[in-house]
Amino acid sequence: MEAEICAGSEGARQVAWFEKLVKDLDERTNTPILMIDNAAAEELAKTWKSHSKAKHIEIKEMFIRDDMVLRNRLVVQHTPSTDNIADTLTKQLPKPTFLRHLRGMGMI
Repeated sequence: MEAEICAGSEGARQVAWFEKLVKDLDERTNTPILMIDNAAAEELAKTWKSHSKAKHIEIKEMFIRDDMVLRNRLVVQHTPSTDNIADTLTKQLPKPTFLRHLRGMGMI
């Protein structure tokens, strides 16, 4: 869960930077969506619910929740692992799933 929260917070920081760029260009965009495949990390990113395994996560990693999600600057959604295209880069997958994810990335 900690790795997902850290990665999500880094993604949220990138969204904040992009938000400033879009504002400087006087453009309008929809609220960005961050897809997380870990239910516990998704719950922690959305609410203040206490979790025994999250006590050691530093406050700076809670940027995703405190500054982005609770202020409606970012939407966090759950994505099942079967639909998580990024898994192709981090896990061994069955060949059909691997090929489907490659198509999803536009690589075939």
